[in-house]
This record gives sequence, C-alpha cells and structure tokens, in this order.
Amino acid sequence: MKSRNCKNCFDSILRIMQWDEENRLQSLGDDGYVSRYTYNHAGERGRSIKRPKT
Repeated sequence: MKSRNCKNCFDSILRIMQWDEENRLQSLGDDGYVSRYTYNHAGERGRSIKRPKT
C-alpha cells in the first residue's frame, strides 16, 4: 500500500491517504477521523466507513 502525507498550510490539518496496488484510495485520515473504502468487482468505490481515529 502506498501512503502520502499532505499538510495544508492554511488550516494545519494533517491528511494521510493510502492507495492499493491498483491506485485505488483505501483509507483517508483527516482531522482525527479515518475513512476506509471498499470496491466492488467492477472497481467502483462502494461503502466507506468513517470513525474517530484510535
């Protein structure tokens, strides 16, 4: 899984994004919350789960 950290200089929020080997977003950490994404057999993004980061 690839990761990238992005820091927005305007509001000081750290965003962490992770992609799989097919370059699909797997998770997004943003301002204390984590969203995880799944994909169906056609590669379309399906369900996302957002919960507080632990």
